[in-house]
Formats: sequence, C-alpha cells, structure tokens
Amino acid sequence: MKYKRWEFRNGVLLLEKYSGPVNLEGILENERDIFATKRDESQQLLALSDISEAFLEGIKHNDIIRLFEVIDAYAYNTNGMKVALYTGNMNFEDFQKAYAYVEEAAKRPLSMISFNYLDLAMNWLGLTKEEQTTIQKILLKESTNNPNAPTNLPLES
Repeated sequence: MKYKRWEFRNGVLLLEKYSGPVNLEGILENERDIFATKRDESQQLLALSDISEAFLEGIKHNDIIRLFEVIDAYAYNTNGMKVALYTGNMNFEDFQKAYAYVEEAAKRPLSMISFNYLDLAMNWLGLTKEEQTTIQKILLKESTNNPNAPTNLPLES
C-alpha cells in the first residue's frame, strides 16, 4: 500500500493519497497517526482523501465499520470534521465500498461526501484557489497513472 500525507493550515487541512492495493490495518495505522495528536478544537478539521488510484480489494464490506474505530476513538479531534473522498473513476466494486464508507460516516458527527471530480471536492471543502493549485500539483506529481508527470514542481506547504 502506498500512502502519503501533507498538512496545511497548521495541521487543520489534511491531504492524503492512497494508491495501489490498500488494506484495513494500514489505513487504521495511518488514521491513528493523524488523529492521536490533540488538535485545536476551535478549528474545523478538513481532509481531502484521494483514493482514485487505490485498489480496495483488501477491504471487505464487513471491514467498513472497522474503518471508523480510530475516528470514534479520537472523537475529540474528529467531531465536526469535513472529509472529501475523491474517488475519481473507480471500478464499480471499489466505488460501492467507498459509498458504504460515506454512508457509515453519516452516523457520526462529521461530514463526508465522495466526489468523482477533484475540483468539486476542493470547492466543497472551501479551499482557496492557491490551495487548490498546490494540491493539484502535488497529486499530479504523485499520480501513478501519469508517467509524464513532472517531478520538479515547486511545492508549498
């Protein structure tokens, strides 16, 4: 499983990218790393999770609820959080799992929506044009589907 994370706005805006085959334990470990650190409760946590190049065959439908173990355990950091799940054009089975994840999120005090288009996800999160440009550059550079992606883009954080 390939995973990378970037933080902006002093840690209240998170960008994460999963690619290749993913597994439950790997996701839970990443989330523990994110949410275990106490955050400023006066700031709404925003997250853009790019799973457009991830393969979810390692996640079974009955694992979906387990994906919320960490979010539930660290509710003091996740209450009110806004998550944009960027799916791109996933295969149907993986999209069904992503949709089930969003449905499970609706049972918690946070907002999560899946998006097929990155620009819609970033607009929903209320990102500035500068943040959107930076994120697009990062994701282009990290894309496994773009062999011609530039590797020397200036990145701001």
